[in-house]
Amino acid sequence: MDVAGNALKGSVWSLKGPGSATVKVEDCIEAAATACTGSDKDPAAGAFRVVDLTWGDYTLTESKAPAGYQLNSTPHPFTIRADALAIDLGRYTNNQAPTVALPLTGGNGSLPYFVLGASLVGAAAAAGLVLRVRRRRS
Repeated sequence: MDVAGNALKGSVWSLKGPGSATVKVEDCIEAAATACTGSDKDPAAGAFRVVDLTWGDYTLTESKAPAGYQLNSTPHPFTIRADALAIDLGRYTNNQAPTVALPLTGGNGSLPYFVLGASLVGAAAAAGLVLRVRRRRS
């Protein structure tokens, strides 16, 4: 979720359970649940459902944040047992990644140099014209 409570698509999570196996859970964003072929069986963007987990202690950790957001690598532990087969882990917030300020490039541009060059050419032409007129008169 973003800070406004909107679901964010595209996150990837790692689910570590009993034993040493870690399951990669990628957000499924298909039109129907039957099209979800990975670990996530919920087609809604920003939500997921993992089925057929054995009893035991698990830790869910975000391994890739949605595009444009910061990774929230806080581990979220939970336990599946006989009296708690369906677990709702709630909502987790991702903050937007800070934008990078790009430096200004190019400075003042070429206009001042063009004006200076044109002025020097104009002054040289005027000086040449004055010199030519003086030579004719003398």
